[in-house]
Parts: sequence; structure tokens; C-alpha cells
Amino acid sequence: MRAVDTNVLVRLLTRDDAGQSEAAERWVKTGAWVSTLALAETAWVLSSVYGRSPDEIASVIEILLTTRT
Repeated sequence: MRAVDTNVLVRLLTRDDAGQSEAAERWVKTGAWVSTLALAETAWVLSSVYGRSPDEIASVIEILLTTRT
């Protein structure tokens, strides 16, 4: 299974660049492993760069944690 980094997670969650979002989708299509560090960094980026609220970030993390692949 492939591991994803913060950039891939941010592209998947924010959809702020169509080309990169599509590439990220292809990368995780067959499943992906997310490290604790990548998850923490993604939460920080969503908060500090994208202005997402704690509730929005918690919802995204919950989805990531309950998704098997």
C-alpha cells in the first residue's frame, strides 16, 4: 500500500488545483496509508492556510480514520 504525504491529503481535501487533485486521486485509488505526522500536518495546513474551523478539521480527520483504504 502506498503512503501519502501532507501535500496529497491537502490536494484531496481542498480541491484547490484540478490537475494536482486528479493526480492525488490516482495515487490513492488502490488504497493509501496515512502517517500520524502527515495527518497532523494536514490539520495544521487546513487551519492556518485554508482557515478551516476545528469542527471542519475534526470531520475530515474522522472520515480519514474510518476509511479502510
